[in-house]
Amino acid sequence: MRSELTLGFGDWELEWRGDAVRKRRVLKHPNAIAGGSGKWPTSRRAVWILWGNGVSQLLILGAKLLSRGDRFPIYWISYLLPLLVCGLRYFQIFNATQLVRQRLDVLLVALQQLQLHQKGPAVDTVLEAQEDLEQAAMDRLIAVRLVYQRVWALVALLNRCYGLSMLMQVGNDFLAITSNCYWMFLNFRQSAASPFDILQIVASGVWSAPHLGNVLVLSLLCDRTAQCATRLALCLHQVSVDLRNESHNALITQFSLQLLHQRLHFSAAGFFNVDCTLLYTIVGATTTYLIILIQFHMSESTIGGGSNGQ
Repeated sequence: MRSELTLGFGDWELEWRGDAVRKRRVLKHPNAIAGGSGKWPTSRRAVWILWGNGVSQLLILGAKLLSRGDRFPIYWISYLLPLLVCGLRYFQIFNATQLVRQRLDVLLVALQQLQLHQKGPAVDTVLEAQEDLEQAAMDRLIAVRLVYQRVWALVALLNRCYGLSMLMQVGNDFLAITSNCYWMFLNFRQSAASPFDILQIVASGVWSAPHLGNVLVLSLLCDRTAQCATRLALCLHQVSVDLRNESHNALITQFSLQLLHQRLHFSAAGFFNVDCTLLYTIVGATTTYLIILIQFHMSESTIGGGSNGQ
């Protein structure tokens, strides 16, 4: 007798019945989807991102309004509007990655509650009930494998859809952080300690904040989502298994190989993986280019001072 199994994933349910798997839509109250908090997590993330970008842009615009010259409309059109578009794209990437992580968390909880082998007294009725429980656990493990296969395919689809966007966004953030740090260095050297000069230095620092925050959140979110697959593998080896049962051992081995060969990773169009190592790479590259730019500036200043002395 095969038991039925249903796993819930947000507003979707995956129903396992015998050898068939069926996915169906389930309508839930918004409070239940948001974990009973009464607020949508996506809306909260949108508000935080909008608030951070809005505050930083207002400070930048205030500094540019007080600056000399009449290029403010050109500055607004050429930079801030594309920055808003990039922020919306980042918001899409953050939500897609967070949805993948939520599905993996559900799989992790289902795997932690799994027991393929349960010890009990050798009574006929108890043995029959134990066999039914073990069969239900087998069905649950097979369903978890199937869902992980679909999550892995979903991550591959996200890499194809957002890979080029992540490459361009991270490249733009790297250039913005490096150039703003260099402009801060130039303002420090040419500063006359006036309120206007201090405002320009603060504006350059605030200008870098959204770019640095985007790279930081993207790297941490992708890294933690990829680590969920490692936690699944560790949790799989903690499942109580009857070593004398060949079907149990075969299923555990197949799932272990699946987790080994179908690792989750987020890639920027194949150029590099988006994880915590990206932060180290950006810090190292920014430091290297800043040293090169400062050396060029120092050499130009020395050459200019020597020619003026002659």
